[in-house]
Amino acid sequence: MHSVRKFFRFLSASKGMLLLGVFFFFLLIYSPPQYKNNSTNLIYDNGWLSVPGVSPIHEGIHFQLLNQILIHQDGSEGQSNAPVNVAGKYLRVKGDFRITAVLSERDRQASLRLYTQPPIVYDQWRYEGPSISIMLVNNLITIHIWDGNSSRFMDMRMYKFASTPNMRISLEHKKDQITIIGNNHILGSMPDHAIFDSGTIWFGGDGAVGSTGWTLTGLYAQAIGNGSVDVVPAASLIVNQNDSESLRALADTNPRKLKIGTAVSFNPLFIDEEYRKLALGQFHMLTPENSMKPQFIHPQSNIYTFEEADQLVSAALKNNMTVHGHALLYDKSSPNWMTKTPIRDRKEIMREHVERVVSHFKGRVAEWDVVNEPFSQKEKMYKGAPLGQNTNIFQRKSYAR
Repeated sequence: MHSVRKFFRFLSASKGMLLLGVFFFFLLIYSPPQYKNNSTNLIYDNGWLSVPGVSPIHEGIHFQLLNQILIHQDGSEGQSNAPVNVAGKYLRVKGDFRITAVLSERDRQASLRLYTQPPIVYDQWRYEGPSISIMLVNNLITIHIWDGNSSRFMDMRMYKFASTPNMRISLEHKKDQITIIGNNHILGSMPDHAIFDSGTIWFGGDGAVGSTGWTLTGLYAQAIGNGSVDVVPAASLIVNQNDSESLRALADTNPRKLKIGTAVSFNPLFIDEEYRKLALGQFHMLTPENSMKPQFIHPQSNIYTFEEADQLVSAALKNNMTVHGHALLYDKSSPNWMTKTPIRDRKEIMREHVERVVSHFKGRVAEWDVVNEPFSQKEKMYKGAPLGQNTNIFQRKSYAR
């Protein structure tokens, strides 16, 4: 009898082991996508400090909309110039992956954007590279995709979701499809339009005009299956200047000691290695192409955004370059709030703006374009007062046309 009980105990144990083995076998076959390369929280990155409108707080990083609208060279109102973190870490991805963002303290609207090629501002016109934005407004998520062929998005999808104070939004990329997941619930899918073919991702954000902004408390990237995700450190802004054939070196051999300078755009300096080597290795002097113009550095009456200009000045000084400031006053680059102020207030606005900007860069900027393009290329402007001057919001009223 004892032997029978011992046999059944063995049979019971063997059956349990068999069932356990079957369980793990089916779990292996039917398990959900496996995530790997668990990265650190990408909000802990010093690069965010150079992004206009972004402030580090205890809970994470806070986005405050600056409402920076580019004014085109013809004077027409142009595009929104939402900020991008190009001075910090970015991702190199291959195959399938998932990006997860945790958002809180939303006031009206929160927008997170993934750029596979960051935008380039060409003298006040913004080229939109391939990117995707995830915009939350109340209980609606709107997805926009740009493919790099137009400044306007080429695909848009809208999904309803149950809004919560802390939203966990994921973008899952598999093969050629993008799936949007809100608080662990699939909201919908759409084609990727090949925007991730570059294999790189930078991050940016935006909000609603007049709101108090929103907070990003977490930003994570994971590979799926055989995909890979790598966090790439920020580019070094110190380049080799020992090339005896560089423009800088050749100019130094001239008895007149000619100084060679160039205008530099912010985003390409960080994302394009060849551009960076040329800009910082070939010249004596650096002129910020846009970052010091009024609409970039003073987008609202009570807000100055020195972050990008500070980075350019720092890069120049680290490479023994002199900085030429451009430009304190420029009618075609005056922000909307400045152009709409009453004429009686403009003199004080001009004085305060010039003093604030020049004081901020004191000892770091060698010289300034005080008024940019003051004279017209139109012949009719030279017939009588104001003797060829371009119209400027800071002109005396008697000279304005």
